[in-house]
Amino acid sequence: MVVKLEAFDLSEKGFDTPFFRRQMAMLLKLQTKGDLQADGILATFTKSQIEDIYPPLSAILAQMLLEELDPDGYVAIQDGTGLPLPPRATTN
Repeated sequence: MVVKLEAFDLSEKGFDTPFFRRQMAMLLKLQTKGDLQADGILATFTKSQIEDIYPPLSAILAQMLLEELDPDGYVAIQDGTGLPLPPRATTN
């Protein structure tokens, strides 16, 4: 058996841009559609958006990306469901 592991995290400033873009697309879906589980988020993307854009989305990847948004304060995970949080106030 050959196993390939790849660590990833929410990233900014050009590192791991494809994963970051996937997370931001999922965040937009949460903000427009409401509370969704990972498989529910997948249902909001077209087949082309799921398969033709790197990285291809799967239920497991969607769940991992969704969970990565939780500690950073973008969403709150409750019972496996992502709940969008209101935008954070910025200070200048």
